[in-house]
Amino acid sequence: MSNSLIPYSFTPGTKAKAQEVNANFIALATQIEENKEYTTELVQDTVASFNSDKADKNLSNTGLITNCILEAPNGVLTYSGNTITIKNGLKVLIPDGRNTDGSVKSIEYTVDEDFTITTVKNDTVNCVYVTTGTHGTAEMYQYSLSTPVNSKGIWFNPKENKTYIYSTSSASWVETPAVIIATYENTDETVSNLKTINPYSILKENDVETICSWRNLDYSKAVGKTQNVTYTAPVDGYIYAYGDTQQNQDQAVTINSTRMPFGYHINGHIGSAGICFPISKGDTYNVFGYHISVSYFIPCKGGV
Repeated sequence: MSNSLIPYSFTPGTKAKAQEVNANFIALATQIEENKEYTTELVQDTVASFNSDKADKNLSNTGLITNCILEAPNGVLTYSGNTITIKNGLKVLIPDGRNTDGSVKSIEYTVDEDFTITTVKNDTVNCVYVTTGTHGTAEMYQYSLSTPVNSKGIWFNPKENKTYIYSTSSASWVETPAVIIATYENTDETVSNLKTINPYSILKENDVETICSWRNLDYSKAVGKTQNVTYTAPVDGYIYAYGDTQQNQDQAVTINSTRMPFGYHINGHIGSAGICFPISKGDTYNVFGYHISVSYFIPCKGGV
């Protein structure tokens, strides 16, 4: 027997010295322990890479994801006055049609230097886009399976997974690989209401508990409301109302012009009723009824 990891070899029919046998066992035990530590480190490194805040994934080859921001190490963009600057290092996936099996194709592109755009005054919600060539702005962003009726701006067709920009010179939609990164307004020669498109992010195992709690109510941010006043929900949340009912008079919550009674009785003593309605961002609501003593808007923890 000969092995570089075993210090001593023995010949059949000869006596083995105890210290040599022990030395062989010690060498084996040391190697086993080193292998155990190495394997443990590999497992820990693998788990850490999957659960890290920045998982190392090559998304350009996926057949599911397109039309998104991948990374923004220096931010997406900045603005001052009527100019917008797209930041260098911004990495995006640009829609590029579909494969023969129907999966989406994408172009992974990184902005290699700051790119400044001068915007113009108008009365529309404009958008900023990135292409593999010259980046730019468009008067509006349209998302449709068919050719838009409004001939202006930039149009994304999700069925084709292609983007088109309207050319006023040719009065036609020109296919242009591009991805939207922000929207903004310029009604007085100054950029305002600039909103970046949320970057794509990978769902990791240690995110699950937080994400599952997003629909829970954040009671610490509950805001009292006045009855018979119309409000607009700033984020996803719930409307809570409670109060006394009166004979032949009901209590109701109106959401987007739909009236939903929740408390009513036709005779006897005054009673009481309460209700909690879910509501989406942008919905209008109004709580009405006899003696509503409590009314709250309670946002969801993940309300956006």
